[in-house]
Amino acid sequence: MSYTALITREGNMWLADIPDLPGAHAYARTLNRLREGLADAIILAADLHDEAQIDVRFEPGDKTDRLLTRALELAEQRRQLRRTEASVMSETSILAKALIKAGWSVRDAAGALDVTPGRISQLVNS
Repeated sequence: MSYTALITREGNMWLADIPDLPGAHAYARTLNRLREGLADAIILAADLHDEAQIDVRFEPGDKTDRLLTRALELAEQRRQLRRTEASVMSETSILAKALIKAGWSVRDAAGALDVTPGRISQLVNS
């Protein structure tokens, strides 16, 4: 489940509120701890099971804070890249196995997928 939190900085603490979920708010000294605290608050406020996978996306509560806004935009781009990389790696593994099964050489499969022959061997043997 994915939620958007509005965050602000007060002194040396970060404060966050989930507008779509009354009662879900948290504060912490670091953004990582804030995200953890919000996950717990969301689980309680939404009455979810304790092991629920919660994704919290931060947005600045003060839209004039350009540095925070840009940092959060960049963080979202980095998360998207990690999701894309995981998807590409999974598809690469599936396709490497299919190419070898279809009779391709390890070297040709590596060239087609732009990885090393050693990596093809790892993928096929995993």
